[in-house]
Amino acid sequence: MSLKRISLLLFLLIACACAIALSQLTWKIIGLSLPNSVSSTLSVNRTTSDTTSTHQILDEAINSIRQQHLFGQAIAAQIAPQALPPQDDIKQTRLNIQLLGLVHGTNSVAVINYEGKQGAYLVDEIIGKKGGREVSLAAIDTDHVIIYNNGEPEKLLLPKEKAVSQGVESRTSSVASDNTLDKTIDLTSTRFRRLVGNDPKTTLMTNPLSLSKFMMLSPVNAGGSLKGYRISAGPDKRLLATSGINAGDIVTHIDNTPVSSLDITSLYQLLQSASSVSLTLDRDGQAINMDIKL
Repeated sequence: MSLKRISLLLFLLIACACAIALSQLTWKIIGLSLPNSVSSTLSVNRTTSDTTSTHQILDEAINSIRQQHLFGQAIAAQIAPQALPPQDDIKQTRLNIQLLGLVHGTNSVAVINYEGKQGAYLVDEIIGKKGGREVSLAAIDTDHVIIYNNGEPEKLLLPKEKAVSQGVESRTSSVASDNTLDKTIDLTSTRFRRLVGNDPKTTLMTNPLSLSKFMMLSPVNAGGSLKGYRISAGPDKRLLATSGINAGDIVTHIDNTPVSSLDITSLYQLLQSASSVSLTLDRDGQAINMDIKL
């Protein structure tokens, strides 16, 4: 045998040995990076299963390596909220929808009737879906709201009789303390508990929207500023009838503080710490005081 053929044979033997050693080293590295269950499965498959193909084993190994996210995970792009166009560019809606009342400020709420279904909604909540149309609440202002009609912004106004009033001079409780219409309302009495639950104060604090079936509030402006909130009767008129509050009364003061200077946070703090609050109502130009026991 020639020297060249002997050299070639030795080279091939060394190459085969290196290939075997390299393959064993590769499987050891993969085994360290794989979960124990996968590593064990691969080991069993290699030694006991004659029917599992090499391609299947490699596919399982590759998938397991992918699941380790060695190069990190893709972060989904965050979609910025849709910006509303200028108010003057937003057209009035023609949908069968009515704005029955609203509270504008911190934690604003709008009471809306859409296609015969009434509810109280926060911004970004879906008002209704019907026939491929989705309507949601986009923004709440002092006398109107903006809705999305299948993604298109549209304006929904309060009825003029609710949004605007020829304001009369408001008076504090000290002015009308001798008014014969002044009265005390005890929310802890049986007749009120039957309507609003066993703990009316807790209901006011935790679920004020549940009272929208009894009454609704809409802002009343006078001279370009907020005068108070007009009370309108809800579908269930029993609470107004029991309390002696009339539809059309305007709440101007709470504990002698003008409602225009109160926000939701300060009102909640007041209700949380007080055992009673006083309301000043404007009824056709006459100030009426009500002491409400909580």
